[in-house]
Order: sequence, then structure tokens, then C-alpha cells
Amino acid sequence: MMTDYTLPPSEAEVGIKLYLDHDKEDGDDDRHIALPCLFKHRFQDFHVYEIPDGPTSSGPLHLTELWTKDRVIQEIRDKREREDNLQNALGPDYQITDQQLDSINACLTEEDKDKLVAFLKTSRNDANAPKYCLLEGDCIQDKPGRTKVHQLIKTQFPSGMFITDTVDPCADTNDRHQIRVWIKKDFTIGQKRARELAAASDEGNDKKRRRDGRHRKGRKQTGGGDKKQSSTNQDLPQARYDPWPKDQPDYLYFNMYKENRDTAEAVSSISRAMGKKNTKAFTVAGTKDRRGVTVQHVCMWRTYAEQVKRAMLSGQWDKFVRLSDFHYRPQKLSLGMLYGNRFYVALRGIKECPSEEGLTKAFSALSTKGFINYFGMQRFGTQLTRTYEIGQAMVARDWVRAVRLIMGETSLLRSQQEANEEGSRGDMIDKARRAYLIDNDPEKSLKLMP
Repeated sequence: MMTDYTLPPSEAEVGIKLYLDHDKEDGDDDRHIALPCLFKHRFQDFHVYEIPDGPTSSGPLHLTELWTKDRVIQEIRDKREREDNLQNALGPDYQITDQQLDSINACLTEEDKDKLVAFLKTSRNDANAPKYCLLEGDCIQDKPGRTKVHQLIKTQFPSGMFITDTVDPCADTNDRHQIRVWIKKDFTIGQKRARELAAASDEGNDKKRRRDGRHRKGRKQTGGGDKKQSSTNQDLPQARYDPWPKDQPDYLYFNMYKENRDTAEAVSSISRAMGKKNTKAFTVAGTKDRRGVTVQHVCMWRTYAEQVKRAMLSGQWDKFVRLSDFHYRPQKLSLGMLYGNRFYVALRGIKECPSEEGLTKAFSALSTKGFINYFGMQRFGTQLTRTYEIGQAMVARDWVRAVRLIMGETSLLRSQQEANEEGSRGDMIDKARRAYLIDNDPEKSLKLMP
């Protein structure tokens, strides 16, 4: 049979010809029972639910909760109110528990202990109240001692009340390590201010470089200014701060529900809403079809669930994407890390149904014997170029033919005809392909390729 390269590959061309019961006798009633219908007529007719791999799997994934914009806003307000209540409790009447005091005595020098207690008993309503307490005793000059102090603040005081960071030795610190204990709200405001100062500094440096002519042709461009915190900022001197808790698993997992979107589209929409430039932070166990309703796991590295939830408030959030079941795990989600998928398919437009007995036999054979698990037609190429021909060329190390096929040599013939009819050479990709395939100019093709 001659291959028609003006059409996409057909089932017969790639060997999809037989049923599992193909050799049954002609007199068998349930042989090749046909059920004419509309398959995947609407995207709602095709549901796919991912089944995670591993002993902890509880079956197919579903949305077990619904996160709306109102719910996200309420959660943010509740968290802010809890933190404000904790911080407003500080002041002259703040009661330090015996357990807190014992831990403070075990970790700090007498001078640092007095500083911390005074800081806790300073009213937050005082405009001159310090934003942080500076600890610099001998007990924090080695790493184990500093670790104890960080753990003291983390374990002995309510979550969301304080944040600690370490200031490395420098001339301003008399070459000693320091630990700052921040009121969380003041720390957040300080970081925002530092970023604004750094951005303003970068912009000023860029303008100065342009005035100085440092971007003349042939001169190496160094990009933006120093991204570190400015030492001139009195609120935030040079400091090292790791916002990811050591006892927190590195990977955030959540269930992603999507309608009429493929996995890449859905993940890209989340990424845009979060303000990320690419989707490298996201991983999935497998891609799900566009035309359907699907639920699957998505994984992100060192990302707080609150960051993803806040993205739902963005105007760029896709209303056909929903998320739920946020939790953390120590392992990264990689391709293939799933047990399988559960499918639900609705068949429409059934005009004539076979006899109930014959239909029962057909479904019984399907459930007991299964079916030949052919590759989907998309695996052989959705365009005119056959992917298996590309593979054959690569196995034969015929790199020129492989590249020409990847660039679409066979499909270009039809594109040329259509372009001639339209009086146009097509888009940039088409121009790049022509530069390579017709003009035999790889460099020009590479420059044209978007």
C-alpha cells in the first residue's frame, strides 16, 4: 500500500487493524458487536482521574474541597488577624511562661536575655518601639549556639509571631555574629522596603551606565546592579535569611482539576497568575488530554500553599482550573510516578443498540479478556510527518534526513501550495523551515525560528 503523505497517518498505516477476538467464528453472536455513537462529542463526555503510585495511594484523585476567591480572601484575613492579636499581646503586661524563661536562660547570656525580655515587654503602640531585638552574646558565636537560639524562638513562641535571621561578622558588627529577632510584620515590611531600595539602586545604576556609554558595541554588558541588600539601609543591614523551614518537606503537592485545557496550558496559567516567568518549578506524573475533564497531581519545589492560593485572586487566573488538597512531601513528583488513570466516557447519539444479551457478552469479553492496547494515533504524529520515520532515520544515524523530517519536509509541500494561494510565505516558523529545507541555510533558519 502506497503511503499518502498529503494526509495524516491512518490506523491501517501504523498497524492498527485487528480486534482481540478477530479470529472468532462468523456464527458467533458477540463477534464485532458495533455500537455506532458520538465519542467525546463534548469535552464533558470524557473524564480522567489520575491514580497515584505508592502504598499511600487512596485511589483516583478528586477535588475534595473547593477554593473560591472569597475563601482565599477570608483565610488571608483570618491569618492576619491571628498574627496581629499575637503581636498586640506584646507589651508591659506580656506574661513570659516558666518554660519560655527556662529555654531563654539555657540559650542566652544574661545581657541577651535582658534584651529579649525588654523587647517582649515593649508596647507595639509605641512609635519608637524597636523593630527587632539584636542578640550578640558569646553563646551565638558558634553555629550550634545560633541554631539553639533560632529553635528557641521557633518552638517557644506562637507561629507567626517572630522571625529570626543571622547577621554575618563585618566591621559594623565588630566582627561578631548577630541574631535579630523580628516582629514578623516589621520583617515583612522591611524586606519589601529593601527590595524597593535595591530596585531603585539598579535603575539608577542602569541610567548611569547608559550615560557613561558603557553599553557601546563591543563592550560587555554586566546587567543589573548588586542584588544584595544595601548596607546603607539601616532597617536591613547585610543579613543571611533562609525562608524555608528545615523541618518542612521540600515539595508542595496539590490536585489540579481542569476543563478543556491540556496539562501544559493549565500549569502555564497557574505560573502566570503567580508571576513566574516559566513553568520549570512545576512537575507532573503525566500529561492529560485537552478535550476532557481531568484531575491530576501537580508538584512544586519549596513553594508555600498560600502563594498558590493567592494566585487565585489574580486577574490572570484561569476559571477552568481548580486546585485542592494542598500538602507537602519529601519526594519530587516525576514523569511516570502514577499507578494509572480511571476513565469515565459518555457515549452520545446511540440510535440502534444491539440486543441486551449480545451487549452483555461484549462487555463481559472486554472486562475478562481486555483489549489490544494500541498506541494512540497522536503517537505517530499529528502533522503530515510520521514520527516513526524520524525515529528510523535517527536509529540509522541519518541525521540530515531526521532534521529535515523534524522541520516538516513532507508537510511543507502542502504549506507551499497554500502559501502560494494566499500570496504569503506564512508565519515565522514557516519562513524558518523554508530557509532550511529550500534555501539550505541553517544559520538563517535558526535566526528566523521564534
